[in-house]
Amino acid sequence: MRIIVFLNKIIGKYMNVWKSIEKGDSKIIAYLNNTIYKGNPKESELESIFRKLKTGDTQNLNLFEINQSVLKEVRLDERKECIQIFFGQNSYEELKIKNKEIRNEIYNYLSENIPNSKKITKHYSKIESGKKALYAFFVILIFFIWSSYLALDIENGAEYEVSGSGHSIAGIVLGIGLLGINTILFIFIPLLIISILSFFINTRKPKIVHKTIVIR
Repeated sequence: MRIIVFLNKIIGKYMNVWKSIEKGDSKIIAYLNNTIYKGNPKESELESIFRKLKTGDTQNLNLFEINQSVLKEVRLDERKECIQIFFGQNSYEELKIKNKEIRNEIYNYLSENIPNSKKITKHYSKIESGKKALYAFFVILIFFIWSSYLALDIENGAEYEVSGSGHSIAGIVLGIGLLGINTILFIFIPLLIISILSFFINTRKPKIVHKTIVIR
């Protein structure tokens, strides 16, 4: 039986704390004094940390924190079980929440309370949603055809030599070709099937992404 406990306590403006015992979730998520906190404390410490946060005490809790001064963007992709927090130069953290209702609640709370920010929602088309899987399919297909051609040629007595670095694309393809046609089929057919299935799954439910961007 799956157990989900997500408690929530609002303490005045710009202050909210959540905790979870769901496997894979971020155990503690909080927003206090224009700072986002997250952490995965030991089960024995979870309740005491939660109580301290409810009182506004953030000292010595060993939580990861992202202050408003470095915060860039809060992003919610409706197909992902997390909220992404972008900050600093090129850094980001994930607030992992499997429960969709709670995930939306946390994102909406942050979106409404992060100062100097604007909200953007982008609805992707079916092609936009599936293009990564489609690109992957064609890349895999090219490697499959190329390495299969070499493998069949090698089995018929042809010899190939790669000039320059053996780490070039041609060298990699030749290395795959040397594995033999049966091995190539064993490797590439499942990859092609997975990429096609991924494309159809992604296009059936186009991506919707919500962003809260901090204005500097």
